[in-house]
Amino acid sequence: MGASGGRVMTRRGRIALGVVFVFFMAVCGFLAGTVIGARFLVPPGSGLAGPVIAISYGIMGAGLTGVAGIFLAWLLPPKWFVGVAVPVTVAGAIIAVILVNIYIQSETEQQAHLEEAYARMNKFRVTLVHLNDAYAPFRRMEADWGERRYTATTNDAEPTTCTAELSGPEAVKLLEALRAVEGVVLQDEFPCAGSPGAVERELDWFIPEAKPPNSGGKHAITAACAAQYPALDRPFEAAAGIFRNGEHARECS
Repeated sequence: MGASGGRVMTRRGRIALGVVFVFFMAVCGFLAGTVIGARFLVPPGSGLAGPVIAISYGIMGAGLTGVAGIFLAWLLPPKWFVGVAVPVTVAGAIIAVILVNIYIQSETEQQAHLEEAYARMNKFRVTLVHLNDAYAPFRRMEADWGERRYTATTNDAEPTTCTAELSGPEAVKLLEALRAVEGVVLQDEFPCAGSPGAVERELDWFIPEAKPPNSGGKHAITAACAAQYPALDRPFEAAAGIFRNGEHARECS
């Protein structure tokens, strides 16, 4: 029983070491593939695609060395296997730590650049009103990127007022939607003037520009006007997504 138990533990230990060995073999292969790909295989002038191409070679390297590691873990005698696995595991662990630190630093720098871009973004304001829509997520929403917040009145029998922070990505979606409306206004300053039918939604928006004139408008949107100019619906769609699935929790009262 004791010998049998020892053999079981030895087999389990080999399997555990094999899993670790294969993983760190793949890590070493990823680094080697990425370096070789970046230095010798990425075509000149690849631009932003260059890093992606290099990483694809790294993934190929990880796959090849991972498969090689499986065969080595299976075929090598125990003593040889331990002699190979230990240095590979140590080297792979060091490489993994370095790669993780590089990734964290890259993400931190990218987030800092994004925050700078959000800070420079036009401090737009927009008010969106649903006049008679039982399925709308809110009756009224006022969003202000200068304040980085929005306030919305819920579309309930007993409405409440909710406020929440606006995240950078949410503000980008709203601004893009307002730029689409701006495209309509550049063609027709009053796109819904004289449009038949009852007014269903109201849109009041303002974008301060770096150089005058500023952009903005007020639109009483009917179904016919929205059908003619679908871009007028985009701010409402963006606002609905923010209200339903916002990154920041709402405070309602």
